[in-house]
Amino acid sequence: MAGLFILVLNSGSSSIKFSVYGTGDGEPSKLHEGSVDGIGTDKGEFWIKDAKGKKLVDESPPLPTRAAAFKLVADALHSKDFPAPSAIGHRMVSGGPTVQTNQRITPALIEEMDRYKAFAPLHTPIAIYIMREA
Repeated sequence: MAGLFILVLNSGSSSIKFSVYGTGDGEPSKLHEGSVDGIGTDKGEFWIKDAKGKKLVDESPPLPTRAAAFKLVADALHSKDFPAPSAIGHRMVSGGPTVQTNQRITPALIEEMDRYKAFAPLHTPIAIYIMREA
């Protein structure tokens, strides 16, 4: 499939959900989706499905930290089975009082988000971590 590939991330307090979309024929279509659940536990869940719902990854690894969870996602998406993203997006729970619309992720935006993590203390710190890593 030619075109752009877009990685969409959605991190929560104990999970990271993601999808990969392709724009080969104009309209974006979902190529893969996955999730890492149970961050902070000894037995997490990590799965990836293709567009038809077939599980490509189905594991129950220990997930002691968000870094361990994100490493699973990053390592899987860096394999030859997945296209390299042309763009990465991340959904945020709250941008505080100053970030209320879609924004290009820049170091300045991440610093702004970091100032307002008290608005969503369970979600914003991991989202900031994921944005920096991505």
